[in-house]
Amino acid sequence: MDLERLDFDFAAQPGVDEKLIRDLATLRFLDNASNVLLVGPPGVGETMLAVALARFAVDAGHRVDFTTAAELAAKCHKVGLEGRWSSIMGFFAGPRLLVIDELGHLPLPGEGASALFQAINQRYLKSSTALTTNVPVSQTGPAPSAM
Repeated sequence: MDLERLDFDFAAQPGVDEKLIRDLATLRFLDNASNVLLVGPPGVGETMLAVALARFAVDAGHRVDFTTAAELAAKCHKVGLEGRWSSIMGFFAGPRLLVIDELGHLPLPGEGASALFQAINQRYLKSSTALTTNVPVSQTGPAPSAM
């Protein structure tokens, strides 16, 4: 992998961990079906980095899909109304890397949040998902308590 193709101005965004991003660019996270969460305020490069990871994965021969959280929710809602829920879940389960961009940029209706959860759940421990968001982890709400 030619990491020099990762054309990102780390000096302009000192909060971005260059070593971590370069490690992600090796795509080793795909081997473990690990997930990537890119968090930051609008304009700092989360989407650009997610696109770069997706491009590296495609160039390495992996199947990749890129969508926004709002698009994923809308697709799932539409096919749910058409009675094709399992087909869309199969679609989202398929790619080696699924990038879901702009989580938190727009509010998701209740069924949209459920669809997002189901899509990620279908992939759990099987394939990698990369999420970009402008919502700090500290503002995502409390973790569910253990029962």
